[in-house]
Amino acid sequence: MRISKLALTLLLSATLSFNATAAGGKLIDFLLNGSGALEMLAKYNIKGDAASEIGRYLELSLKSLNISGQLPSRQQFTAIIDRLGGSAEDLRLKKQLQELLSKDADNVSKDDVVSAINNIIYLANRHGNTATAVLGCARCVSDELSLHGFRFTMRELADSNAQSVLTQILPKNPADIRKFISSKFQAYGLGDFSRVNSRLVAPEEEKAMALMLGLYEAGSPKQKELVKQIFEASKDSSGRIKFMAEGGENKLHLLFTEDMDDEYIEYWTKTLKGVSAERKESGDSMKEAFFKSLKKEAGDDPVASEQIELLRTKKCFFP
Repeated sequence: MRISKLALTLLLSATLSFNATAAGGKLIDFLLNGSGALEMLAKYNIKGDAASEIGRYLELSLKSLNISGQLPSRQQFTAIIDRLGGSAEDLRLKKQLQELLSKDADNVSKDDVVSAINNIIYLANRHGNTATAVLGCARCVSDELSLHGFRFTMRELADSNAQSVLTQILPKNPADIRKFISSKFQAYGLGDFSRVNSRLVAPEEEKAMALMLGLYEAGSPKQKELVKQIFEASKDSSGRIKFMAEGGENKLHLLFTEDMDDEYIEYWTKTLKGVSAERKESGDSMKEAFFKSLKKEAGDDPVASEQIELLRTKKCFFP
């Protein structure tokens, strides 16, 4: 029986792929192989849309860490991780990742797999080469992902203004991003960024904060107005901006981890104007005024009221 060259190639490819996963191997071998990663997730009952989402985040992160933009080989990925520097937290997660990746795939736990993927996404956000990829919060995106222990999402932004800021304005190095944020805090009268608690701007959220500040200068008129209203809503009763300070604590920079169309931007701009008005009237903190304003807008709508409570419970924008 004759087998065509194409058929033979496909057969060998399928056999090699199967052997890479079926014959054991290390966790790194599974995570670098798309079907292997899905197989590992399915082993712990992470299937369907949740597995597909995590697979996409993982693939984007792996490609981002490789300067070629392609999925790295095992040797390439090992070298990439070895070279990473950064903050104490970056180094801690790097070491943890290296230990996890070297484990036998047959002996890893669900927590090991989830932690390894979380660490890859985190490090890709901090050190990756795909400038337009921005990390988001899994808890606010998907209850299912959060319940499984996944902390992050990773998406490429399509908005042209966001892309311009990410590729042409923001620095690439995490330390330089912090310097950029600090300089903008000073320029806009937002206070001292070095004193901002990490529960408000975690290291993995610094890119989103820098993007928001960059859009204040280089975004569309509507994007600039949205950022302005975030600042306005953080003002205290004397009119001083207390962005990230007592009474004005917020995580609204996380709005910018996803593409927003004009309608969505206008909704948030209107909402924040309502927050400012509520604060002037009640003297409440930004957080309390935010939820009061949303409840007034929701009225007797039970669905809207439930969504508001979810926002409060998940602490998406206010810790």
